[in-house]
Amino acid sequence: MRGQLARRARGLVTALHNGANAVRVSFCDWDGLSIADAGVTASEEQRRDGVPWSNSMPWGEGRNWRLSKPSVPVAAAAERGATIIELAPEFWGHALGMGDWVGFAPFHFGHYEVTEVLAEGKYRIWPPLRKSITTDDLATLYPVMAMRLLSNNLPDADRGPAFVEGLSISLFEVFDYDARDYFDG
Repeated sequence: MRGQLARRARGLVTALHNGANAVRVSFCDWDGLSIADAGVTASEEQRRDGVPWSNSMPWGEGRNWRLSKPSVPVAAAAERGATIIELAPEFWGHALGMGDWVGFAPFHFGHYEVTEVLAEGKYRIWPPLRKSITTDDLATLYPVMAMRLLSNNLPDADRGPAFVEGLSISLFEVFDYDARDYFDG
C-alpha cells in the first residue's frame, strides 16, 4: 500500500487502538452462491455490465447498477442464542447448504454459517444468533460484523522504499448487543 490507501489503513489502526473503537466488516463469500444460484435471472451482459435504472438511465457517471444477491425474508422469528433459522421460499431462501454464510438486516451484526439443512428453508447455524430476528428482518448473503483489534498493541508494518509492506491486523467479534451499548454510530 502507499499514498491514500496507506494513510487510511494507518488511520484505521490508530482509531482501533486499545479497543477504543469498532469497525464494521462486511463479508463477501468468494466461494458462495453465484448470482444465478441466488435466484437472479440475468444475461451474461447484465452480470458483467450491470443494469440501468427502471427509466433505462444509468447513474450520473454513466455506470449501471451492479447486480447483487437479493435479500430473503425471515420466515420465523428466533431469539438471540437460537441455532435454528427459517427463511422464506424466495430467491435462495431454500437453496442453502452446509458451509454457506448468511447474515441479517437491518442493523444486525453477525456472521453465521449453515452447519445443517433440517428441512427446506430451515437451517442450523453456527455461531448462535447474536441478536433476535423477526419476520420483519431480512437474511442476506453479505453478513456484517462489528470487530475490534485483538491486541492492545498496534500492528507492525515495514515502510519499504515504495510501499507499506506486510501490514496485517487481527480483529475479533464485538457482539451485536455490546456494539450497541458501547460503540456510538
